[in-house]
Amino acid sequence: MVQSQTHTFEGKTIDEAIEEAKRALNAEMDEIDIRVIDHGNQKRFPFGRSRAKIAVSLTESNDETWETWLDNEIEDQDLFDIPLSPDEKQPVNTAGTAWIIDGQLHFHQTAEKKPILVIPYDGEVYNHNEKLSGRHVLKENDVIDFHLETTLIETKWTVKVNDKEQTVTLTVTPGKKIIPYIADHPAASVIEPIVQFDEQVNNQLQTKDVYEQLANMEVIEGIDDAAIHRACSAGEEQTVTIASGKLPKDGKNGEMAFRIDIQERSLPYKEKHDGTADFRESLYIPSVEHGEVLAEVIDPLPGEDGISVFGDVLQAKDGKPVIIKAGSGIEIDEEQSAVIAAQSGRPLIEQSGLLFRMSILPKKRHPGDLSIKHGNIRFIGDVEITGDVNEGMTVEAEGNVQMQKNVMHSTIQSRQNILIHGNAIVSAITAGQNQAVYDALQDIVPISSPRTDLLSP
Repeated sequence: MVQSQTHTFEGKTIDEAIEEAKRALNAEMDEIDIRVIDHGNQKRFPFGRSRAKIAVSLTESNDETWETWLDNEIEDQDLFDIPLSPDEKQPVNTAGTAWIIDGQLHFHQTAEKKPILVIPYDGEVYNHNEKLSGRHVLKENDVIDFHLETTLIETKWTVKVNDKEQTVTLTVTPGKKIIPYIADHPAASVIEPIVQFDEQVNNQLQTKDVYEQLANMEVIEGIDDAAIHRACSAGEEQTVTIASGKLPKDGKNGEMAFRIDIQERSLPYKEKHDGTADFRESLYIPSVEHGEVLAEVIDPLPGEDGISVFGDVLQAKDGKPVIIKAGSGIEIDEEQSAVIAAQSGRPLIEQSGLLFRMSILPKKRHPGDLSIKHGNIRFIGDVEITGDVNEGMTVEAEGNVQMQKNVMHSTIQSRQNILIHGNAIVSAITAGQNQAVYDALQDIVPISSPRTDLLSP
């Protein structure tokens, strides 16, 4: 408010002096400022009475000037940005309103309109250090402060040792700062502040804390400094390996490398010259000659020791050698680490882990009749057939051949003896030192192919 020139007025009473001032200045009661100079005294006689005297000055409203100043400040300093509706092109009139900018409450109260502040339930609001509650009418000299408390969430971390893998892992969950703030609010006659929250990562883990923990756990081997620094600067939960030992590497056990294919099996049918399938040549029987290398023995390899994260040596297991139980027809060449056939025949290999039972069977025994479904028999050793040899079949052997029943329209060849307990009907029977038969037998010796499969006789 701005004060004008002071005038003096008199009257019989104070009220009369005031009325005189109002008429003279053409002003209402709320437009003048009155100071009493003399109240006047009532004496016994009328001529002895003193008159009341007052000093009066006009008061002029400064609202318009203040609003002009506020608008200028808003324009020059960009204190806030009052939202505009899509249809509005002019700012909202701020008279009698309050607004919030960057957490600060601003208000414009007039004699006719005073804004109201509604205190939020989740915040503390003070006016000149006096705590407010409920609803508060904002006045000219109010100084409003919002007291908001930041919440701290502590960083969590753990260090674990994996004995099986010999690793040490660090799991860290960074803490947080939950910072409340008062959201900006457009000008309104009734304003209720809205408390919002801003979260900030607050990883409190220090590298020295991790190293102290490792020392307490007596971890000394394979510490990864870079991984520790990454964990201490992590912005989100993560698990990192911060130390690694070396696991022991067990050695390799010895092996048998077979030089021949030892698995008896059916073969694909061969095609005859006329284009038909030859079902008779459909059986493979492994066989070896005297002096032939059956297999090579591969030595085991030693293991490599490891080291734990605590610096302890972790013993490795050395590889174990194969064990050979040599049966009939088998010789072992220690210098060459080789298994040699001491006689011709069919090799019998039985394996149980690293134990190999090996022998040479000089006889191939075929139970029952020999027909096209079984295929022809060519064998270096003796052959025995307990049934008939059906039409069109061939039996060739370097050793003796024995037929328990009949031979019908078939071919039987042996470098030694042939014994037929039944009849030989329209069949070719050849026995003795026949070089053609021997040469044919040499041609069917199979190409060596290392195998470790079990083969039953």
